[in-house]
This record gives sequence, structure tokens and C-alpha cells, in this order.
Amino acid sequence: MRRTPGARRQSRLTHGSERVLNHAFSDSALRSSESFIHSNVDRWLQLLGQHKKESQAWTECIEMADQVTYLLFDILGDLCFGKSFDLKEPGSDLRHVLKTMNGFVETVHSISQRSENV
Repeated sequence: MRRTPGARRQSRLTHGSERVLNHAFSDSALRSSESFIHSNVDRWLQLLGQHKKESQAWTECIEMADQVTYLLFDILGDLCFGKSFDLKEPGSDLRHVLKTMNGFVETVHSISQRSENV
């Protein structure tokens, strides 16, 4: 079977992406990111602990899906841009960005589903 020039180009692009990903997930790269992850997780746990009052045995209800999303984006910000977005911090001004992104993805997904059914 003969490969087209487009297939060869795609193969080179895929190979290049694999090299980047292999480097990103190498042992040394993961070790170097460990401190960023630990600092964000430690601060996140500290903030979660603040939900419990002295007189309570348990914390108030917390929407953990949102809290984990904030933590994830803060870690990714630290790793990708060298600065946390501080979404996990109470009163963050950037939390609305996640809702906007989610709304955009839902809209694009529904449009793509309709075009596939046509």
C-alpha cells in the first residue's frame, strides 16, 4: 500500500509530538515538577481545612469537583506558565473563566454533534 505525502507529513508531526511528550513525561521532568505539585496540594489542603470550625466534627458541604478543578488549573498554570492562577484561593477573580470555557466547549460539542448527524 502506497502512502500519500499527507500521510508522511502527518507521521512526521505525530513523531515530533511523541518526542515532546516523551520529554515532558521523562523521569527528570516529572521530578522537577514535583515541588510545584506539592506546594499547590499543600496550600489546597490548608484551605480545605479552613472549612471546619472548632466546634464541628465535620466540615460544611464542599463541592469537591470544583475544588479539584481549581487545584488542577493552578498546578497546570505553575507548570506551563511559571505562575499559579490562584483559582483555589477564596475569592479568586478568575473562576468565571472556567465557567466560560465550559460553556464554550458545550456549545462547540453540540454543534459538532449536529453536523455529524446531517
